[in-house]
Amino acid sequence: MTETAFAAIGSIGAGLMGIEPDAPRSTIGTLPRLPKNLEWVRLANLPVAANQISVEHRGNAETRFTNQAGDAIVWKAAFSVPASNAGAGIFVDGVAAPKLALEHRPNGQAVICAAVPVRAGQMRIAKLVV
Repeated sequence: MTETAFAAIGSIGAGLMGIEPDAPRSTIGTLPRLPKNLEWVRLANLPVAANQISVEHRGNAETRFTNQAGDAIVWKAAFSVPASNAGAGIFVDGVAAPKLALEHRPNGQAVICAAVPVRAGQMRIAKLVV
């Protein structure tokens, strides 16, 4: 029964929430993939490497990331963007992220990313601006 619960949480975390840990780099990525009829979703108290995090997506254009416990980490806040939307940006805590990266996933999906440092006990909010 325990394995089933872990598998379900893992599927939600990786699929719906787009949580991608990269322990060697102390980085945790997120990419919301909510269906249109789902307004928000949250996973809390999630152990990732030596940290415990909380991730909340509000639609596919806002993410709240909390480093509940552990060392400082880098959050790779990512959002899907239409390939034709070259003017997209990310605001972190109400301020334009200074450095953005545009990635193309294997399925052709264009994704804009910002690297956001998050201290232990800190919550950061990233919003996609188009």
